[in-house]
Amino acid sequence: MKNKKYQLFLFITIMGMFMLPITSSAQEVSSQLLHLDNMQTDKKLFLQAGISAAISGLADSDPSSLNEEDSSDADTSDSVDTSNLIVYTGTDALFIYQNNTLDGNLIGMVPSGGAGKILAEGETWYLIESGQYTGFVQKNGFLIGDRAKAYADKHFDKEATISSDTAFAYDTKDCEGAVLSVLAKDTVLKVHRSKGDSYLLSINGVKSYIPAKDVTIHNIYGTAVEPDLQTYEDLYPEAALGTYDSCDNYNKNQIVSAPVETPDSVCTGLMNDIVAYAMQFLGNPYVWGGESLTNGCDCSGFVMKVYEHFGYSLPHGSSALRGCGQDVCGSTWNEKLALPGDIICYEGHVGIYIGDGKMINASNPTNGIIISSVTARNDFVCARRIVSGHSGGYGGLSDTEFNELCRIVEAEAGGENVDTRVAVCDVILNRVASEKFPNTIHDVIFAGKQFSPVSNGRYFSVVVSDSTRKAVQKAIDEPDHSMGALYFMNPKYSDPSNVDWFYSSLTYLFSYGDVEFFR
Repeated sequence: MKNKKYQLFLFITIMGMFMLPITSSAQEVSSQLLHLDNMQTDKKLFLQAGISAAISGLADSDPSSLNEEDSSDADTSDSVDTSNLIVYTGTDALFIYQNNTLDGNLIGMVPSGGAGKILAEGETWYLIESGQYTGFVQKNGFLIGDRAKAYADKHFDKEATISSDTAFAYDTKDCEGAVLSVLAKDTVLKVHRSKGDSYLLSINGVKSYIPAKDVTIHNIYGTAVEPDLQTYEDLYPEAALGTYDSCDNYNKNQIVSAPVETPDSVCTGLMNDIVAYAMQFLGNPYVWGGESLTNGCDCSGFVMKVYEHFGYSLPHGSSALRGCGQDVCGSTWNEKLALPGDIICYEGHVGIYIGDGKMINASNPTNGIIISSVTARNDFVCARRIVSGHSGGYGGLSDTEFNELCRIVEAEAGGENVDTRVAVCDVILNRVASEKFPNTIHDVIFAGKQFSPVSNGRYFSVVVSDSTRKAVQKAIDEPDHSMGALYFMNPKYSDPSNVDWFYSSLTYLFSYGDVEFFR
């Protein structure tokens, strides 16, 4: 009898190992596991929650029911680079600004306990990246580096990734009691540390414990969110309304103005292609925070992913999108100035203009992705034109000009990804097309001391890779993907005084890796 029970226990264990796929998505595991009920042995192997109910999709995400456990001493094995980790511990919300004067255009807000990483530092400010937002913040109220990591270890919620091939969750802290669930490798669950060598989790409201040796623990870092204007007015009434006199004028001044360019036929053709691509997803679902054009996205995620398909790097955030590209019509909607493909920005919402006073947008969970009238809302902020800059068609370049482009791109960004190299080449071509710079590729590259590889001789010694030649060819053949950028830099390798000038004098557009682009 005892031998038969042991064989049954062994059979269940082996079957679990074969049936549990190795996956990074706990929800996928949930859909694939078999549901086992009412099986027991003398070892009290009660699969009370059912294996399929044990996985992340049904695991409680609210830690309030676990508060009686001690989570203050949880060790984490985050692979976070703590040298530039930053955690905000102030009580009031901290606002992210577009420039280092720390006033004017707001692009994000860091809540208390929010985290990010430092990209650059000035006397009174940090340039930080937090979630989808990159901008300048005041230095007050931050913990940095190892202190930030220690604070996060003590105060932040934790998630556990199953590191063993198969792990069991038990009904007792010592993990010697009944097995309540079986968890596959790479399953991710929210946990609390119990007093012992185990972590507490909750599945379908049922508490269970998993051995510490079977999991890798990570901090759940909160990040920046869209700025709340009312909160800003409450905290800084003199700075907000004292400067702009009213909310309407404040909103108007949030727009980064730049003379709108009338695109040529190549650019308008691309804008029409963008609209046609966006229309394919009409009727698909709305998911807050989502970034899938088929399975669900929110309004700014929809805009971001549509433009990403055409090689543009846009932020996931309706407020941040107000600073992208060029202003079309100020703070008053003007259908005569707008073109299909422009981004329409409201307070907390965005869409893509399709012409005839209409836009396609991820509206809400009820309606999903729909077509709406631009004037259906009364909180219009601005319209932004993303497709700008050179229009491609540089097929007539001489071999000398092409090789000069390849050399400067290789010298400036040879170690970066292809998108970065395309954008660097776009900057050169945008300068050729701009009245502010010389009108030939050679003169742009060799004018003054614009490019350090020319000054230090690296330009002349680099070996141009095939991938760089392809990136240059892509930039030559296609319309600009850099939103009209005229400048770029890598703050890690730039002189601090030059970094300060970039942030104080230019408009930040986007980043690829460590390279930042400006206009």
